[in-house]
Amino acid sequence: MSIPKEEARDRKYDAFRIDLAEAAEDLVLLTAGPLQWLKTSGLQHHVLAAWQTALRFGYFAAVPLNGPPIPAPDLAARVGMDADRLSRFMKLLASQRCFREVGDGAFEHTALSAYVARNKDVEAMLAFQADEMFEAASLTATSIEKAPYTSDAPHSAFNLRFGMSPYQWYAANPERGARFASAMAGWGEMNQVTAKLRDGFPWGNIRNKTVVDVGGGSGHIAMYLAAQFQDLHFIVQDINPGMLSQGPKRPEFAAVEGRVSFMQHDFLQPQPVADPSGTGLFFIRQITHNYPDDVCVEILRALVPALERCAPDTGLLINDAVMPAPHQISRVEEYHLRQVDMAMLNGYAAKQRTLQEFARLLEVADERLKIFKVHQEGIVGLLEVRLVK
Repeated sequence: MSIPKEEARDRKYDAFRIDLAEAAEDLVLLTAGPLQWLKTSGLQHHVLAAWQTALRFGYFAAVPLNGPPIPAPDLAARVGMDADRLSRFMKLLASQRCFREVGDGAFEHTALSAYVARNKDVEAMLAFQADEMFEAASLTATSIEKAPYTSDAPHSAFNLRFGMSPYQWYAANPERGARFASAMAGWGEMNQVTAKLRDGFPWGNIRNKTVVDVGGGSGHIAMYLAAQFQDLHFIVQDINPGMLSQGPKRPEFAAVEGRVSFMQHDFLQPQPVADPSGTGLFFIRQITHNYPDDVCVEILRALVPALERCAPDTGLLINDAVMPAPHQISRVEEYHLRQVDMAMLNGYAAKQRTLQEFARLLEVADERLKIFKVHQEGIVGLLEVRLVK
């Protein structure tokens, strides 16, 4: 099994891939029939438990990328657990083409497991999902039972599991907070976010300006864009100092250090950056889907005074998933969008929104905020917003 090179993943390739995946999934379901499909699907949480164990104990790094297969007892000694349970986890993962069993009880990498071993951001993304999000998701129905008609952060599944919001929990657990920052970079790679951001918005129109990355975490996206567009400057804002501290530690920072800076800022407070001649764009990336409507309105309102002080063509770019109308996209594409929507529900009592829902949020925040142009929809939605003065 091999994985296509990222460079080959253009729109035509994606269209063929999605069509093929849709047909293949239909074929699997037709071949299995309802009973066999339900038999295996109903046990998927145990597969996720195997992933959780493999990620937490470092199986991916412990299996050699080059060299002979490693026997289960040797692998168990490397990761610090007993050989019997390790072997059972590895055999289950191997049945899913993640690792390969060679002979009886020795294992080597497949393209899938090797990709995880080589990419620490992707590994962090998988571990974040298999740890805190898996634990929270297991309490979804219980959280709704406790508050069947109330969808807010205090009643979310994450809050029920950990006793606080994700933001509070990551602040109290800085190691997991650092992993979350890495996980968001991994999520971006898994969804080809960087290339879609690069190609989906006319960055050349704001040449020699400053982009304010509001809630930008560790700044991995700002660094990528700064490397691609060398006449742009970026200010990365985040409320969490732990997230911000990871930025200068990232390997790509050295090349853009003079054009990417960091600022601690709570985006519920008025935006402090508003240079009429220098600010080209306010950038809210993967923020709105983390919050219910009332908080999103506060976030948007906090930007209005800064937009009032800036030039009329200074925009607000909302980079978040734009949910489709029924039957507008393939089930393969919609499935991932719905998965992420459930993650927002369980983690934050929030949601992913349609274009019409975004327009309503903007109107409630300030009736002068209008969608100027829809550059992209789907998982990497790009909505350019202007304040009509």
